[in-house]
Amino acid sequence: MRAFWIIPLVPLLACTGGPGDDEVGETANSADSSDSSETANSTDSTTTDSTTTDSTTTDSTDSTTGADSCPPLPESPADFAYTIEIPGADPWDTDITWSCTVIDSNTLDGFAVTLDCPEAMEPVVVSVLADPLLSPPVMNGAAMTLRYVSEGPWWFNSYLRLDLDGFGHLLTLIDGDALQPPDPFVFELPVPISTVSGLCDPVPDGCGERERLGLAFTVNGEDVVMFDPNFATVGGIPGTDVWVAAAGHLHDVLCTDTPDEWFRVLIANTGWE
Repeated sequence: MRAFWIIPLVPLLACTGGPGDDEVGETANSADSSDSSETANSTDSTTTDSTTTDSTTTDSTDSTTGADSCPPLPESPADFAYTIEIPGADPWDTDITWSCTVIDSNTLDGFAVTLDCPEAMEPVVVSVLADPLLSPPVMNGAAMTLRYVSEGPWWFNSYLRLDLDGFGHLLTLIDGDALQPPDPFVFELPVPISTVSGLCDPVPDGCGERERLGLAFTVNGEDVVMFDPNFATVGGIPGTDVWVAAAGHLHDVLCTDTPDEWFRVLIANTGWE
């Protein structure tokens, strides 16, 4: 399996993704902020602002020896920020799969779509700004499936997947304390992902010693292990674009309301060569 030391940037369901935000609608500033816990006040509408092929995922961590295999931090860290606005949704307990129509889109300087979903009280807005730039192929009038899970109770875990009719998987976003939400939620990733531990020595990180975890997966026969904060295009050309903004385990947690693991991952199939 080839290990990438790859280059790493950032829901009204209005809720805040990732621990470290104090209330609904607030934006976290970096991947590092994802390692502190979040407490949020629920509102009638949920907005998640964060700065920060179907499959199953194993959340257990494979232990591997050899700390000298830990890749160095990149000079230009990859990151992404996102906002998901679903009026009337509950950030503590949202589980939706809707068939929608794109009524407005902007992919010139990032990704932003406004969706008309029959189940929603008002239009749904999804925007993602990533570094390196994310620019998927979306046109007004396209049919899109929106899959979204947001759940608590101690901090918001957010999981988003968009599929475009006639194209397939477009975008998956993970911002939570596990790669998939807990039972009874069902959320399918575009590729299976497992975590790899034991390659990076834990280092002081405010609320404990943080160990960078590798994310192992395969796309079109290409095996990779990615560490934060990195970006890579995997599986050939056009391939699958992957941003790993955060993937870490906190040893000996010293703070309250703080998860021992946090993941911020963006996976996109843009179709561009």
